[in-house]
Amino acid sequence: MATQKNTSEHRIRSIIKYNTLRKYFGDWNPKEFNACYRSERPVLFRLGVLSVDDICDTLWNEMSYNPVRFGTKNPFEFDGKNSLEKFITTPIAPDNNAFGILSIVQSHLSRFWALATKYDETFAATHRFKNNCVTITTSFSATPYSKPVPSTTYVMIAPLRESIKQIAMQNLSDFGQKAYQQQMIDTVLQRHPDLVRPIKIQNFAAISRQNKKLQEYKKNEKNLIDAIWDKNFEITDTQSRINTLNTEFENPGDTTKDTILLELQTKELEKLEHTLATVQQRIKQFTK
Repeated sequence: MATQKNTSEHRIRSIIKYNTLRKYFGDWNPKEFNACYRSERPVLFRLGVLSVDDICDTLWNEMSYNPVRFGTKNPFEFDGKNSLEKFITTPIAPDNNAFGILSIVQSHLSRFWALATKYDETFAATHRFKNNCVTITTSFSATPYSKPVPSTTYVMIAPLRESIKQIAMQNLSDFGQKAYQQQMIDTVLQRHPDLVRPIKIQNFAAISRQNKKLQEYKKNEKNLIDAIWDKNFEITDTQSRINTLNTEFENPGDTTKDTILLELQTKELEKLEHTLATVQQRIKQFTK
């Protein structure tokens, strides 16, 4: 029994510890990134799709393995949206149990943001790099024992690696403490019942956000369907009044106002139906 427990704890540690082969962000892992520093030739480094959502979801995903330390509220989410800029500029409460580690992450991300918005002038507005690849170069000195000097692109990406590394190291350290361990075990078992975590991480923060968005779309779909039903009823009622005025009296009544109203209601119905089609298309994209 003790051996089984030790094996389980070992596998849980392997899930929460920093792993240079794990693709935390985009389409790269830290081992591939580290190799760029030692390359004497320029490296065309594939980032994949690297966005603010990807970065925030990944960092929060790692933090959420440790709910006692980091809590249950995403520190990168403001008004329902991820924001690196607001996380960087929002003071961290000194009594926050994660004050120390969040301050370190805040410092790393501040450096990343400053360099990223200079490197890609569209990043601040689009919240994603316009290119999937960057070129990384390293300058080597002939002076003995001197360290290579990496290019700005390397220095820009490095804070992301350091942020995830610091969080994982904090989690691994906390796992050795009774106050944190049980809730970490419960979280890992809930997410990885077979105690195997894939190299390309399944981002539970992103999945949760997508599910929330899907529910919003479904709610909008229901409201639109109800609104279309009501609008069709209004159109039928207006058309009935027009028909009555035209056919059931010896002298036809004035239908001008009702005709104008009918045209307005018809346009409103068309707009509702167009919006419903758009929402249903979005729902299909989530459920493919």
